Formats: sequence, C-alpha cells, structure tokens
Amino acid sequence: KNMETNSIPFEKKLVKSKPNVYLMMFDGYPGYKSLKDSFAFQNDSLYQYFDKNDFTILPTFSNYNYTYYSIATMFNLDYIKDASISMPLKMDDFNLRAKEIKYSNLVSIFNSMNYSIRNFSLYDLKDSPGLGYSFALNIGNFQLITDKMLHARFVRDVGWFFITGKYAIPLFKNKFNYESNKYNDKVQSSLSAFLLEKNTVPQFVYLHFLLPHWPYYYDENSILDKEISFFDESAFADKKKFLSYLKYTNMKMKSYVNQIISRDSTAIIICMSDHGFREYISENKKLVPAIFDNFCAVRLANTNNLPADNVGSNVNVFRYLFNTQFNQHLPYLKDTSFFLEGGSKSIIK
Repeated sequence: KNMETNSIPFEKKLVKSKPNVYLMMFDGYPGYKSLKDSFAFQNDSLYQYFDKNDFTILPTFSNYNYTYYSIATMFNLDYIKDASISMPLKMDDFNLRAKEIKYSNLVSIFNSMNYSIRNFSLYDLKDSPGLGYSFALNIGNFQLITDKMLHARFVRDVGWFFITGKYAIPLFKNKFNYESNKYNDKVQSSLSAFLLEKNTVPQFVYLHFLLPHWPYYYDENSILDKEISFFDESAFADKKKFLSYLKYTNMKMKSYVNQIISRDSTAIIICMSDHGFREYISENKKLVPAIFDNFCAVRLANTNNLPADNVGSNVNVFRYLFNTQFNQHLPYLKDTSFFLEGGSKSIIK
C-alpha cells in the first residue's frame, strides 16, 4: 500500500543549487558528552578532524531509543503519531515504521527536485530497495531488526540449538555471528563503487553502517574478534570492547569522508547517529537519558548566512538542511525525546 504523503511545505522554486547529499548514519554512536561521562573517553580527535574538514557540529539528541523510530522521524521531518505506537511494542509497529521510511517525506522532496536516490542501507526506500542481509529466513528484510527485541524472539523461536553446544552447525554459527560485518563491508564497497560513477543528475546517497552497533567485531587496531557470539546479550554492555570498536569506527568514518571529499568536494555530507549507546546497566531499571546522546556533523555546500538557531534533535536535521542549503522556510519542531520500552512510553525532555 502506498503511504506516500508529503505534508512538508517544500517550495521547489526557491531551490538555487542541487549539490549531492550524503547521509552517513552510524548506528548507536554516542555523543561527546556521554562518551566522556560514561566511558571516560574524550573523542577530541574525531571532532578536530571534523573541524579541519569544514564540518559544523549540530548539538542534536535523538528523539527515540529505537533505530526504526529515529529514522522514520528524521525521514518524515516529523514525530511519529502517538496513536500508531502500541504498548508493548509489537512487530507490526516496526513494520509500520519501515513503511513510513519507505514512503517518507524526505524521499518525496528529493524526488521532486529530480534527485536520484541511492540507498545503501537496511531499509527499503521508494523505488530503491535497501541492501538487506544476504541470508533469508522467511522474515522480510525489514523484520530483521538489529535490536535486542528480535534477538530474543529469534532465540526463543529457533533456540540456541544450531548456534551453540554440541549440535552447533558451523555454517549457521558463522552466518549469524559475522553477518552484520559482511553487511558493513557491502555498504563500504557500495560507496566506493558509487564514487567511481559519472552521474549527470544530483544524488541523495543514504549509507547506514552498523557501526559501532553490536557485535563489536574489531578492536582499535582493526583485529577481528574470532569469538563473537551474536546472541550473547551480556556482551552488548561490554564497555571496553565497545570503546575499542568505536575507535575502529572513527578510523573508518574518516576514511569514508576522505573518499567522498576527494571525489565529490562540493557535496553536502551528514555524519550522524540515530541514538547513543543503549546498553547502560542502571540501578532499579531506571532510564539512563544518555541513550539519547548522539552526534551530528554536517559539511555544507553553502555556509553563507547560516542561522544562529541550534538544531536540537534529529527530527529537525533535514528541516535545517533544507532551510540553509535549499532556501526553504520550514519551521522547527519542539525538540523532545520519547523512551519506548516494554509496556511504557516516557517523555524525557
């Protein structure tokens, strides 16, 4: 069913130039503050790199603690309608978010400006399918949610039977444990191939990396962990391994940005995350607001007359981009975070 509805008052006639736009999403990458507070790590070298390469840091936070919700909100430049969120969250909720992403306002707006949409992500966009995962388990592309919710569901339904113990099938074990690493490689090679193309129309390129998202495949020296167990939930919260993988992610991120700048120097580049580190172990199961602390760095084509107003959260990132780079006058929405968990929804700020 086509859900396409563009409710954003975008005026094509105001657009003066159409640079290529690269959105690079780094799933689960925390902001500066939470890395400093919770990991005792100051991520200065990355921010100095951004500064040196003419990026502007937008002081954003994420609006939801699940990727599907965060991306649907960003791509529609609007919050998800409360009525469409059930508690507790069900698979249908995620399917609905996937459709909202597929037929999003963002895709409509870029299409209206005659941009070609290039999609190197987990999600399908209208007329541009995502990369997906290479194995098929009769669960649709968008049902393979990279989230604990699905890990738990899969373990319940299929069990550890094929993956652990004496009945473990090495093929299955390796398939699962290293599948999202292969996916990241696919996104990376898609970017490299894309940059060699000669395109005559403007391009919107969406790259979604499961970095530094669990599993934490590499350490900061790019050494692969050969003992990854995809279903070991206790490993999600291993801060030491996470931080090492984050340093590896920094190195990869810089190399992707360097590649783009060297081939497409006038492009707009957005490097950001959908939410922060989610695996904080809190006392009394209390919510840790730091999960919403993300980062957003933008390299803009036009830096004249940038507005002083700060973009407070992800929902406003494309409103900001269209206002500053495409001469639009979109109002900014109130910045709010919603924590979705089990049977409750809390408004954080």
